[in-house]
Amino acid sequence: MPLVWRSLESQGISTVASRIIMQSWRSGTTTQYQTYYKKWESFCCRRKINPLQATLQDGINFLGDLFATGVGYSCINTARSALSSIIVLPGSVYFGSHLLVTRFVKGVFESRPSLPQYKEIWDVNSALKVLATWTLGVDLSLRDLSWKLTMLLALLSGQKVQTLKALNLTSMTLTANTCIYH
Repeated sequence: MPLVWRSLESQGISTVASRIIMQSWRSGTTTQYQTYYKKWESFCCRRKINPLQATLQDGINFLGDLFATGVGYSCINTARSALSSIIVLPGSVYFGSHLLVTRFVKGVFESRPSLPQYKEIWDVNSALKVLATWTLGVDLSLRDLSWKLTMLLALLSGQKVQTLKALNLTSMTLTANTCIYH
């Protein structure tokens, strides 16, 4: 993230300290922010603004331009966070925490709220009623027993499919009363 590096340099942070600070970002955050740093530099270049000495108004106008492209709350909020790591306002106030910026982001949320991850939910009772009819014993096939166990694990643990898929016998401790996965 060259822009962040330059920002640290401009604040008089040593190379050693800058390297340590740069390690504070996870790779996923770096990837997310990089998109907005590039857009920010492009925005500043078009307007002949030094991206490291931008004003509050420059940052808000950038977010406004992003909003005009149709992006939603999540993208605007990510861009705000990215700019917070390079724009320091007078009084050591970070861009993202300034009252006008938080108001702007709240306005974006009200205008284009984030959509819920799931549009529908299902009634767990319908699954439990079916599972209740599958009594243990000779009549229940190994396949049906496996389905029942998987559904009960999913319902009881609240885990995602990939977590359930990763369960295996080598990471399991079985006693008379418990079954523990490590």
